[in-house]
Amino acid sequence: AASRLTELKAKHEERTAELREKRDARIVRRDDARERWRENRDDHFAKLRERADTDAKKQRVETFITAVASAVEARRAATDAAIDAFHQGIDAAYAEWHAGVIRAFEAFAAAIREAAAKAKADCAAGTDSPAVKSAFQTSVRNAKAKLTADLKALPKFSEAVRTLNATRKAAFEEAFATFKAAIEQAKMDLKAALGETE
Repeated sequence: AASRLTELKAKHEERTAELREKRDARIVRRDDARERWRENRDDHFAKLRERADTDAKKQRVETFITAVASAVEARRAATDAAIDAFHQGIDAAYAEWHAGVIRAFEAFAAAIREAAAKAKADCAAGTDSPAVKSAFQTSVRNAKAKLTADLKALPKFSEAVRTLNATRKAAFEEAFATFKAAIEQAKMDLKAALGETE
């Protein structure tokens, strides 16, 4: 049981490191994509500035650019907050689950050690060997049954992930809906200011 406990702790460290690496890689990819989007927006904004031929139109274009930048920043803040909350929730759920597994295996190891110590003491006291063996086997079976029950009683990590995914998805949808509405309003305002119709 002690070697299994060591194995579990090592696996936990390995999974945590792997999770950290994957998150870091996703952050790099997200930041790269954001940089490409920013460059595309800047190109689009430059073209809009070129089309504005009066001071009033230039002012409206700058207002549009500010509105778009504000909407992008609000969306980014909302999605980043949702991602951070998701990661913190995942970390907490995994830590809770892992701590429960460790507690269950520590209790199992302690029960096995106690059963072995009792068997040795009974043998030293001259108790009948078949009776000692039977008592030891019963203790081991009971310890295994308790371990199985303890593991089944742990909160399900997959359920926590499912709940956190749904919460994150809802936050994303809300952020994108707000963003889309802000962009549509900014477009309509710009078109009206530039005298364009759809």
